[in-house]
Amino acid sequence: MHSTLAILLGGSMALSQAQPAAAPSAASVLSSDTERAIYAAGVALWRTLAPLKLSPAEIEQVIRGVRDATNGTPALRPEDVVAKVTAFRKARLEDAQARFRAASLEYLEKAGKEKGAVTTASGLVFFDQQPGRGASPKSSDAVSVHYRGTLVNGVEFDSSYARAQPVRLPVNHLVPCWIEGLQLMKVGGKARLVCPARLGYGDAGAPSRAKRKPAIPGGATLIFDVELFDLVAQPPRP
Repeated sequence: MHSTLAILLGGSMALSQAQPAAAPSAASVLSSDTERAIYAAGVALWRTLAPLKLSPAEIEQVIRGVRDATNGTPALRPEDVVAKVTAFRKARLEDAQARFRAASLEYLEKAGKEKGAVTTASGLVFFDQQPGRGASPKSSDAVSVHYRGTLVNGVEFDSSYARAQPVRLPVNHLVPCWIEGLQLMKVGGKARLVCPARLGYGDAGAPSRAKRKPAIPGGATLIFDVELFDLVAQPPRP
């Protein structure tokens, strides 16, 4: 069972969004550590399956599979289980990724039509939310910034605000969207960068860089809110 769940879970969390926990009803109060542990196993199973977006009818089939396996009467041979799960997971996640890519492109197109949007030749959609009064960074500079990065479904994948600490970044080490967008800003300014996938992490996506944050799926349009505090010239390379 553990290996089957691992197949279902692997690489799938990037397309899911955490769901808020509902307050427990009086009837659902768990009265012992054993009940709580068993209930927790059910919650863990749901979290594993959540990225696959199962319908209520499909959840019933999962429950039937658990019940039949418990009773020793599974409808599938053990050697068929992993193959079936692998094929299903692959098809369901490919479908989810295709829908996510389509949503990313739709968001990018709509953003370019919003008031105040400036779409550059590269496809970056730039919103100057608070004009700065200082100098603009060069690609050879380092910058001190606060930023928040989200996917088009609103999921936050990284944030210096969450860490309550601005970060210093070398401009020429960043993704193309940032390299271009920062040079359109001035110190003291705030901007929103809406980045097509080709200016971000492309079709490959990127793993999670922050604890308990989702990875970036391939083909994702990225939204960055950036606050530029200062810039420092980088020393020349030897």
